[in-house]
Amino acid sequence: MQGLPEQLLAGRYHLLLDELFAGMTTDPAAIDDRSRAVYARAYDSPDAIRAGNAWYRAFRQDIDDLAGYSPVTAPLLALGGEHSNHERLLAAVPALGTDTRVVRVDGCGHYLPEERPEFVTAELTRFLG
Repeated sequence: MQGLPEQLLAGRYHLLLDELFAGMTTDPAAIDDRSRAVYARAYDSPDAIRAGNAWYRAFRQDIDDLAGYSPVTAPLLALGGEHSNHERLLAAVPALGTDTRVVRVDGCGHYLPEERPEFVTAELTRFLG
């Protein structure tokens, strides 16, 4: 239903974020109050909610489109939280390119940069260096 998420969440997006952070992190305290406020402010308008949801609405089309793409020849790095999407990345990423690397971020859920910033920075530096 177009428009319903905007009506339900505008001005209250922090409630959804608190649930996501509680359920999709290894340590919900890893995302402090200031960071939560930044997220809430960024996503709290109807336009931001619509844009954020559009990414999820496009999944089916993305999957269909992906079937027609050639493997990427540039190096690919995928980081996945131990308690989130690492296993799915291991299954999917190698087929996407000719030079892929999938790294498990131990002790981490879905929010890698917030939960394990030093590890993520080190992996990105190693990959891009």
